[in-house]
Amino acid sequence: MLEQMRGTPWASYPQPEWNTPGGLIEALSAVQGASDAESSHAAYDRFLYAVGNYHAGTYYPVLLATLPFLEALLQTGGDWPQRTVLRVLDDLIASFQPEPGYACLALANGREQDVANAFSGAMHCMQATLEDIRTGGGANASLAHGVLDLLVL
Repeated sequence: MLEQMRGTPWASYPQPEWNTPGGLIEALSAVQGASDAESSHAAYDRFLYAVGNYHAGTYYPVLLATLPFLEALLQTGGDWPQRTVLRVLDDLIASFQPEPGYACLALANGREQDVANAFSGAMHCMQATLEDIRTGGGANASLAHGVLDLLVL
């Protein structure tokens, strides 16, 4: 997954001005490496600051580029990375919105993509993965159930 992260054109997506060139890879790597409650919480914070303004409850279009990696972590990441992703998604769905001035993403073909709609669509595409976690009866089943409940609102 690290090679795919390195191959992602992160700089082509609007993102927080405080991000460093490797900040998104570091944030996703922290999520992937979560191994206990403390590292999970730190990775959660780090990720939300890398894609937006955690205190304001906003995200930048770069969030869209992270979604395939988050889904991969849901599928293969183990309990702590999975728990971290579920907590991130829960907050993003329930209480975050695009950063003012960044509601649309300019695409290479000259069109614009509504960031909130693209995020919502990607979340609906993740429903099968979330349902597998919910029905699997593992440690994160209730968190997956909560995220799924948010998707039907």
